[in-house]
Amino acid sequence: MSTDLTTFIISPGGTGSSYILDHLSDIIKTNASDDSDRHKHCPTPSDPRLPQVPARVVYVWNDPLLAILSLHRRGWFEVQSAKLKGEIDGVRDLDTLWKLTGIWGRDLYGIDRQARAWLAQHRWPLFFLDMRELENTRGALESFLGLDLPKLIYTERAEYDYDAIPANVRNIYHALDTEICTLGSQNNHRTSN
Repeated sequence: MSTDLTTFIISPGGTGSSYILDHLSDIIKTNASDDSDRHKHCPTPSDPRLPQVPARVVYVWNDPLLAILSLHRRGWFEVQSAKLKGEIDGVRDLDTLWKLTGIWGRDLYGIDRQARAWLAQHRWPLFFLDMRELENTRGALESFLGLDLPKLIYTERAEYDYDAIPANVRNIYHALDTEICTLGSQNNHRTSN
């Protein structure tokens, strides 16, 4: 039952959160790996679907551009943006997203807004987990969760052609990635003190 949750695993999707959920749900109480409870990709911590219970959050991050490409490849492109409250209603293809992103000069998919909302919240303790740094942050994650984790081996992602993405869009998402990683690192430092 959702009111018994102790750890929410949250992500924008396409980042490896299902992998983390699959490994942690056998050890601790978590939200549903298949998102049937609508918690895994909650756009904000104030979403009324989240139970009002004492909990903690692991926010799972990865390269946001690769996340979008992964979601598109798996057929979840539109659904996921809607879950994140993105600004691309009716956009069904990457070329249109890239064009609009270039025009507006920012993420329209909803990843930026969701990450900032979760990193700014103070309702629950939060650990920022960048999946590219999983092995380096394992000890800190174990400390945050108060348990020893099984061996977590996150495999390489599918290959994507970065050159097919306009340079200005790559730059927008690279800057976003850098900024969110900095905010996440600051959060983890604050949480550990």
